[in-house]
Formats: sequence, C-alpha cells, structure tokens
Amino acid sequence: MVHGFQGEGGLGRDSVALTTKHFPGGGARENGFDPHYAEGQFNVYPTPGSFEAYHLPPFQAAIDAGTSSVMPYYAMPSKEKSATPQGRLVEFEPVGFTYNREVLALLRSMGHIGYINSDSGVLNKMAWGLEDLSVPERAGAAISAGTDILADTNDVHSIRTAFTTGLFSSQRLDEAAQLLLVEMFALGLFDDPYVDPEHADTVVANAEFEAAAAEAHRRSVVLVRNGTGPGTGVLPLTPESLAGKKVYVELFEADLTVAKLDDLRDRIAAAHPDIAFTTDHGLADVAVVFANPFTGDYFRSMGLLDLTIDEHSHVNLTKIKKIRESVDTLVVGLNVVMPWLPGTLDELADAVLVGFDTRTDVVFDAVVGGFTPTGRLPLTFPINQAAIAVDDQGRCASPNDVPGYDKEKYMDGRPYVYVDAAGNRWERGFGLTS
Repeated sequence: MVHGFQGEGGLGRDSVALTTKHFPGGGARENGFDPHYAEGQFNVYPTPGSFEAYHLPPFQAAIDAGTSSVMPYYAMPSKEKSATPQGRLVEFEPVGFTYNREVLALLRSMGHIGYINSDSGVLNKMAWGLEDLSVPERAGAAISAGTDILADTNDVHSIRTAFTTGLFSSQRLDEAAQLLLVEMFALGLFDDPYVDPEHADTVVANAEFEAAAAEAHRRSVVLVRNGTGPGTGVLPLTPESLAGKKVYVELFEADLTVAKLDDLRDRIAAAHPDIAFTTDHGLADVAVVFANPFTGDYFRSMGLLDLTIDEHSHVNLTKIKKIRESVDTLVVGLNVVMPWLPGTLDELADAVLVGFDTRTDVVFDAVVGGFTPTGRLPLTFPINQAAIAVDDQGRCASPNDVPGYDKEKYMDGRPYVYVDAAGNRWERGFGLTS
C-alpha cells in the first residue's frame, strides 16, 4: 500500500504522501470502546507478549516501506490492566499516545524518519491523561514528546504560546518544520505547485483506473457459505439456472429510502436483462438480500456494542424471515464494517457472500456467475455473544489485545470462531471458491 501511494523509489512528484495510523495499534481497545469518548481512552494488553506479536509488526512493515508519516491515536496504555512489561513498552506513561514520550521514542527506534502527525481534535477533545492542562500546555506536551504536526487545527495562538512560554524548544520547532518541508519539496509543492485541472481529471478518473477499481471490488468479495456441505452448492445462480424463475432483490440499511432501493433494483435489472425480476417476494422463487448493518455512534458512547444482526442494527430480520418463507432459495450479501455475530442471517440463508463496502452491483454479479469469488476474510467472526461478553468486573470473555484468528489460544478451550452449518470456520484467511 505504501509503495502504491508513494512509489517504490520514495517520494517524488507523482507520489501521494501516506500517513499510516494509528500507532501503536487500535486493536487493543478495552472491550471495543473507541477513544473518541472517555470509555475508550485505554489500550489494554492483558496477554503477555501481545504488544510485540500482534500490534507492532504492521507498523514496522510500513516504516520499512518508507511511509512518509505515522499517526498516533488518542488512547493511552493502561498499566493496571496489562501484563507488564510488554516487550519494549515498559513505562506505560498514562497519557495519550500523541503525548507519550516512550511510545513516540519507540516509533523512532523502529526506523521511522518521517514526521509524526497527531490525530484531529487531540488538543481540545480527546487529550486523555492531560485533561487538566490548558490547550497551550497540551500543545507543548505533544511537541516536546515528539509529535511534529498537530492535525486539523488552525489554533496558531496556542502553539505560539506554548513556544514563547518555553514548553518546547527551538530545536524541536526546527526539527518538526524540517520534517514536513522535506516531504513538500520531494512532492514538488514549492517549485511547481500548480496543475492543469483537465489533465488531473484524466489522471484521477480514466477508464483504466475505473477498470482497476472494479476488479478490486470483484477480488474483495468472499464466498463464506454455499449450501450446507460438499455437493450442495447453490451458487452461481446463472441466467440459465434461473430460466422460468423470478428473482427478488432487497436491501436493508440505516436511513434507506424507497428511491435508493428502486435505483439499486433498476441498475441490477438493467445490467441483467436475461433475468426475470419481481418487486414482490411473494411471487419470487429466489431472493437476494443485501444487509448493511450498522450500530453505535461515533462521538457518543452507546455502551457495549451489540454485534447481533437484527432490527437494532438496521436489518429487518422479521421481513427476511418472511422472505425466507416465500422463496426456494435465499442468498445474503453481508456488508462487513465490524466482526458481526452472523448467525441470525446465516441460519436463514442458502448461501452467504461478504463484502467490505463493496459495490452492491458487484456482489450481485458474483451471485449470478459474473465472476467466481476469490476473496479471503481479513477478520474473524465471533461465534456468539458469550464469546465477547464482558463480566461485571469489566473483563471480556476473549482477550481484547489478541486478534480474532488467535483468540482461542488464550480461552482455555472455549470457542471463539463462528462455524456455519457446513462446518466452515469464518476466520481470517477463509473463503470458498465454489
């Protein structure tokens, strides 16, 4: 990815400078809470060795590839709730990573020579561990700790105040400025900052790139279930196999409008004139249901997330059950932005495909044999609510600092990975081709 954005030879005039985030990893969040709100302010590492084994390797790969910038996150490490030390994380300084001298020094020791770019709002919203400091004091703390850019702010006054009151040195000011200027000169932003808009349009949006994007969407589709076992596959539903049958298409997501659903149905019907469609599932033989569940609130804690797929996550399970009663074959296309508890949908389906904000039309093409899915899951689905339950002491049934594909190593024989009726384990790296 770094080479794709920046070029393999380092930054140049045709590069897009890349920021890799959020160091030292956002996966160790306490019970899944996000650090945009206070409940998620801690990274916890209860599993010995997890910090080095799971969280640093992708950042090391990005640094080795020459990423121009690295962004630390809002959260701070919790020594109280971690097995300590965690490799090179020893002090567990109780301040957000943007302000954390130990963590930023570790980043530099890994070989990062570009700038360190804070996340947005770190001075006035999510300054965990430094809530009692003034904004200039927070700016001084971040810059003196090693942060070079305070992102998404025009609060020059606070940064100037931090400098004039001695909260960071002239040496740090020069160092931070130099790191950014090196990137800007490498990109050619000073000697020739102007572009021809018409030429830019041909570079950004052209047939070759659109074709590459479409192919990326096709390659991302994962077939996770196709029938109940070997020899029971229902996909692909080719136009030939659908001859004399009617197909019903449905979409479930938050804030869905009639116009959006009609547009999706019209696009699919126009792209597949050899298939007979109906808008009444009672008249259909086959149903293709797209589910785009979503839950939570970005800046407001909603309590522990319920990852069940049903009405609370904007998927009308009651209607899907009625559709199931009407048709001989039901195929589900599940959009994955979280490791959902998939059982409520999977148990109703004959086949399930997974996408990741993949174009809905593309997933439908996979259903009807336009291409053979070759994608592999990049995450692991939990088997049930018990696998991710949190007890009254705030401890999760599965370790927060270990990725899903390895959680069962630390669960004393208890299951974590979802297993469907065909015996498929929906874990990282899994995907059917037929």
